[in-house]
Amino acid sequence: MVPPLRTLLIGNGYFGSLYRERIKESAHYELTAIVDEDATKLTDDAMIVSTSLADALGSIDLDVAVIATPPSTHRVIIERCFAAGLHVFCAKPGGLGSFEAHHIAKVAKKHDRRLFIDYTMMSAPESNTIDQQFNVLGEPVLMQAIRNVVTPAKPEGIVFDLMSHDLACFYTMMTPEKITHVQCDTSDTAAIAYLYEGERCVAMMNASYEARTPKKEVVFFIEPRKPITNPRMKLVWNQAERVVSVHSQSKQLDLHFIKHPDPIMLALARFHREAFSSYTNQFSIDQHWWVSMAAECMDFSAKHDAEKVPLNDMVFPF
Repeated sequence: MVPPLRTLLIGNGYFGSLYRERIKESAHYELTAIVDEDATKLTDDAMIVSTSLADALGSIDLDVAVIATPPSTHRVIIERCFAAGLHVFCAKPGGLGSFEAHHIAKVAKKHDRRLFIDYTMMSAPESNTIDQQFNVLGEPVLMQAIRNVVTPAKPEGIVFDLMSHDLACFYTMMTPEKITHVQCDTSDTAAIAYLYEGERCVAMMNASYEARTPKKEVVFFIEPRKPITNPRMKLVWNQAERVVSVHSQSKQLDLHFIKHPDPIMLALARFHREAFSSYTNQFSIDQHWWVSMAAECMDFSAKHDAEKVPLNDMVFPF
């Protein structure tokens, strides 16, 4: 039996507290230390607490790091954890933009360490159900997802904050290597993005913040380019109510998830399986690089009056 992984939690604010409680509940992890530069955020959930990441990395026997700091700090912290010999589980996004994502991937390869970016939606049971039903129920000709989340907005903006999860879903399910251009328009509270294959729009994503609450709603519509085996199928994924509905001609199948497996716990369990196995995380790294590049281009488009921006170098660059 593999002993619990000695875990360093970096960042103990709102998102850090979500990871902290799951780590404590999991038999796979031992919360060994907590680091936060803000001493007022330190709690007594671990034997060792510190405001110094350098001290923690240099003086404690650790196996993995779980990073829940502001996104602008992720790249540097990931590098330092890899250099200390740790595998890394990091809240999304791992890096702001394709350059940082590419650099992180090279460092992971150099140190032969595992990197897991927590696109939490990908661990939700609804997402797995949709993925598993491809080529069983048939490929959908329309895919729509609605989700409401009560986590506070992140400072990197609406594209990186909200849409990166949906881009990760698109990468996994909808053959993104054919996407050639993106176009995005944003305001302070909303964004709309289009993904193109040549002149054909294959996906539209809407994201918005409610004005007076941190609740968020994201809707995306996708026309997959995979061969259609059931050309009149419509799939609706309502993550807010934990329901997946499949409509085919005059028939409808509704899958209701009464039990709500926690997506963060599922993500941590997957990371545990990967951390000390022969599993290669190339898919995870490729996905993160693609999502970062697409989000970066969408953000650029939004800042340049919704200019249509080409996605280049779609093959992973090393």
